[in-house]
Amino acid sequence: MSRTRQGFRVELSPTVEQRAVMGRHAGLSRVVENFCLDRIKRPTFRRRSTRRAA
Repeated sequence: MSRTRQGFRVELSPTVEQRAVMGRHAGLSRVVENFCLDRIKRPTFRRRSTRRAA
């Protein structure tokens, strides 16, 4: 059984104010993603480095 996926491409025409809000949203999303990634990777890195030192 195969599933067909279909996507739609939409062109946006934001106002200057909407463009600024979308830019801030994208920037904040990236900051949050990097923060969460760092929280996940940091304990893993610490465990590996303590094993090597022992």
